[in-house]
Amino acid sequence: MSFASNERKLERKQVVTYKEIILIFIIFTLILIVLYPKDLLKKHILTENSNYDLSMLYLKNMLKNDPTNETLMLSLATQSLRSGRKDLAERLLALLHKSKDPQILYKAYRESYILEKENYFYFLAKKEIKQKKKYFNILTGLFNTINKKHYYADTEYKYMFKESMFLRQPERAFHFTLLRKENMSIKIAQMEQVYYLALKENSIAYSMRAVNFEMSHDKKHQKKWRNAKYYLLAKYYSRNEAVAYMKQKAKNTRFWRGKLAEYYFAHKEFKNSADIYMEEFRSSSNYKKRKFYFKKAINTLAAQRDKNAILRLAKQYEHYFFHDESMCIYLLKTYIANGKPAYAAALSKKILQRKY
Repeated sequence: MSFASNERKLERKQVVTYKEIILIFIIFTLILIVLYPKDLLKKHILTENSNYDLSMLYLKNMLKNDPTNETLMLSLATQSLRSGRKDLAERLLALLHKSKDPQILYKAYRESYILEKENYFYFLAKKEIKQKKKYFNILTGLFNTINKKHYYADTEYKYMFKESMFLRQPERAFHFTLLRKENMSIKIAQMEQVYYLALKENSIAYSMRAVNFEMSHDKKHQKKWRNAKYYLLAKYYSRNEAVAYMKQKAKNTRFWRGKLAEYYFAHKEFKNSADIYMEEFRSSSNYKKRKFYFKKAINTLAAQRDKNAILRLAKQYEHYFFHDESMCIYLLKTYIANGKPAYAAALSKKILQRKY
C-alpha cells in the first residue's frame, strides 16, 4: 500500500460526522445535568458578581421557561443595574414592587433606591434642575416606604441616618441617631447635624429635641446649647411659653436669669429686665459684678426713658459707690443726662470734701 493511500484513509477516519456531533452534545448535556443540577446552576448564576452580561443571558433564558419566578426577576434586575442597563432594571423592579413576598419587596425597594439615586446624581451633575427635583422626590417616596416597612437591617442605622440627612428629613435622622449603639461622642456629633438640618428645614420641634439631647449629654459645650435653646425659645415660641421655661430655670441658674432679662429687654419690658439685674446685684458678693449689674439696670431703664426710676436707683446706691471714682463719674453723668444738675452738684461737693 502506498503512502498516499494510507494518508487518505487517515483523513477519512479523522472526519467527524453530523450524527456524531449530535451524539456528543447529548452526552455532554446529560453529563452536565448529572454533575451540575439545574438548581445548582441557577444558584451559581444568581450569585455571579463578575460576568454580568453572561449571567443576564442565562437569567433571560431561565425566565422564558419560568416567567413568574420573582427571584430570577430580582437577580436579572440587579445584574442589569450593575451592568448599566437601567431601563430593564427599572421595569423589573417596578413589577417586583407588587410582590407579596416580604423578602422580595425588601430587596426590590433597596435596589430601586440605588437606581434612582444614581439617576439623581446624574442629573445633578448635568445641572438639570427639574429632573434633579423629580428624582429627589422619587427617592423620598422610596425612602419613606423603606422606613415605614422597615426594609433595613438593625445594623444599618448609620446608613439610614446618612440617607435621612441626604433627603433632609431631620425627624428620621433624630430617630436613627437615638437607635445607634456607638459611643456617646458619635451620637453627640450626629445630633448636632440634626439640629442644624432641622433649623434649616424649619422643623422647630426636632431642633428643640436635638438641643435638649445635647444639653443632657454634651457636657463640654453647655453654654453653646443653652444659647441655642434660648434662640429657639425667643424666635419660635410664644412669650408665655418662653417666659415660663426661663423663669423655671432662672430659679437655679444665673445663665437663665440673664437670658430672661435679655428676653424682657427685647420685648420692651424694661422694668422687668431691670428688676432682674438688680436682683443679681443684690445676690452677688463680687464688687465688679455688682457694678456690672447696676449699670445694666440703669441702662435698661434709660432705654425706657424712665428718668424718675433712674434717678431713684442712682440716689439709692450713691453712698455704696461713693468710694469708687469711676462710679462717681458714672453717677454724675447719669444725673446730668436725666435733668438733675443739682444732684450732680451735690455729689461733686461731697467728692471735693472727701478729697480735702
